Amino acid sequence: MTFWDLQSWQKISILPFSLFPYDVHLFYGNVSNFLDFIPFFKSLLSDDELNKALYFKSQERCNSYLVNKGILRVILANYLLIKPEEIFFFYNKKGKPVLDFSINNIGLNFNLSHSKTDIIYCFSLLNLGVDLEELEDNNNLLRIAKRFFAQEEYQYLQHLKKEEQVKTFYQFWTKKEAYLKAIGEGLSGGLNTINFCTNSYSQWQINNFSLDDNFVGAIAVNAQYKCNYYSLELLPEILEQLILNLSQL
Repeated sequence: MTFWDLQSWQKISILPFSLFPYDVHLFYGNVSNFLDFIPFFKSLLSDDELNKALYFKSQERCNSYLVNKGILRVILANYLLIKPEEIFFFYNKKGKPVLDFSINNIGLNFNLSHSKTDIIYCFSLLNLGVDLEELEDNNNLLRIAKRFFAQEEYQYLQHLKKEEQVKTFYQFWTKKEAYLKAIGEGLSGGLNTINFCTNSYSQWQINNFSLDDNFVGAIAVNAQYKCNYYSLELLPEILEQLILNLSQL
């Protein structure tokens, strides 16, 4: 199992503009670093996205939504070489957003996940999915595993010590969700039909990563790939210049 640690993530001073056929670009950011840019992000979003933001009961969740969607459009615009507000999505039967073919002449795929204020984005020409979860130690994990995991996975978890049990539960969970998102399914696609104890899913590369001791994530890609992973920690410092560059497209 490949396991990446955030300490090795590259802090970028400019967003990458190109992807080679087997590249995966993985980005990590935190909503709190981008709150000052919410007015700008709102100017990029579609009417449907802005209307959806109104339905959040808490300001914190609304801000998180606006930042998530705004950063997504900024990064996508860099790859597609168009203005962020010119990006259009359609949604498959399970609600997965896909770039409109009219603007996606490079075959770009993307996925994102968030947990509280932490955000993960991934981009590639390959099919992929990503998930991020905060480790929560509670007494219901085995009960959840018994209901939603394959029997072999549940039995495997039963024999682990508590600390390792929690970590392994979330490793399984994030890998399952990343895989389901990669194939265009939601959680209704059947968590218990995916079994990482008996099936290697050799046609897929499914790897866990960590942000710190409190978060576990996973990425699923449908081929061998090279991953470049970036921290968006410095992005606020260059966003003004980035906004200027995009306005000149």
